[in-house]
Amino acid sequence: PKCAAPAISEFTANNKEVTIGEKVDFTIRIDSDCFEKWTVDFGDDTRQATGKDTKDKAWHKFEQVGTFVVKLTAVDAKDRTVKEAVRIVVKPEKPKCAAPAISEFTANNKEVTIGEKVDFTIRIDSDCFEKWTVDFGDDTRQATGKDTKDKAWHKFEQVGTFVVKLTAVDAKDRTVKEAVRIVVKPEKPKCAAPA
Repeated sequence: PKCAAPAISEFTANNKEVTIGEKVDFTIRIDSDCFEKWTVDFGDDTRQATGKDTKDKAWHKFEQVGTFVVKLTAVDAKDRTVKEAVRIVVKPEKPKCAAPAISEFTANNKEVTIGEKVDFTIRIDSDCFEKWTVDFGDDTRQATGKDTKDKAWHKFEQVGTFVVKLTAVDAKDRTVKEAVRIVVKPEKPKCAAPA
C-alpha cells in the first residue's frame, strides 16, 4: 500500500483569545493513508492530548495568563512527522459581578420652570446589573429601567428645589446611589399685548 508523508489539512482553535479557565476546542484534520497518531502539546507544561483518528478534536483549559504556542504533531507508520501550531492568548479572568458604579447621572437643565421637561442621562458600570430607579423627589412618580445606558425624564409641577435620586441595584442586591438637585421656578408670566 501507498504511504505518502502525512499532511495537516486543518489545525484550528475555536477561540484564540480566552480568559483563564475558558475551554478552547481544537479541530484536527490529517491527510495520510498510513497515519499512526497525533499529539497536541498545549505549551503550558500541563498535559498533552493524543489520538489516532485523522479527523478529531482536542480541548484544553489554560490556567495561567500568557501567550501559548499549541503544537500538533502527526506521525505516520514510517515514523515521518509533520507539525502545525496555533497561538492562544490567555487573559486574566473577568471579575464576576463587581459592585455597580454610576458613571453618569446628569440633567440637561438644573434650573427649569413649572411644567418644563428635564431629561436625565444614566450610565451604570456593572457586569451583573439588574435595574435602576429614579425618584424625582416631588412625591409624584418614579422611573425605572434595566439598561446600563439609559434616559429618564420628568416635568415638575410645583415650585421648589428637588433632589432627584438614582438608585442602581445589581444581581447581588448591592446598591449605589447618586443625586442631582433641580430648582423649579414659577412659570414666566406670559406677555400680554400692549393696550
